[in-house]
Amino acid sequence: MGGRRIMLIIPNLITLSRVAATFALWLLFPSYPLTAFLLMLYAIASSTLDGFIARRPRCTNVFGAIIDPLADKILYLGTLWLFREHLTVLVIFIAALPELILILIRLLALAGIIYATIPATTIGKYKMTFHCGILILLFLAHLVHSPLFWQSGTILVGFGFLLSCASVHSHFINRPTAQ
Repeated sequence: MGGRRIMLIIPNLITLSRVAATFALWLLFPSYPLTAFLLMLYAIASSTLDGFIARRPRCTNVFGAIIDPLADKILYLGTLWLFREHLTVLVIFIAALPELILILIRLLALAGIIYATIPATTIGKYKMTFHCGILILLFLAHLVHSPLFWQSGTILVGFGFLLSCASVHSHFINRPTAQ
């Protein structure tokens, strides 16, 4: 039982370290952008690692099912906020809307108001991968001062919004209702 308990805790610790890394990159960004970039790369890698460990047989838990996607949203939206001078607050607000809806869906599921579980979806995994690519591009735009990267990043945030909307939609297709 002890080994299984550790396997339940490890993914959650990795997820919480992603949240801590995101807050640290916010603090480091103005003075140490390269260090912040490396922290962001760690946060992106931790998103894959915690999921890989958690998907082992019987290693998932309710806390992880809630905190992992929340940590992903904190990473994505929080990092977008760092670039608000280039993206504008309106673009970030629009990008945040479907992500906030996804958080609400998970909270309603946790409360038992809607379907009993909210499993990760394939579109959600593609969306997070795409979002991570956007963050890398935006950080590179900042580090190399590239207007082309900024313009490309802004356009990709729009495509990320569409993926987020598709992810919201995927949670309403063929889902059982709460009992």
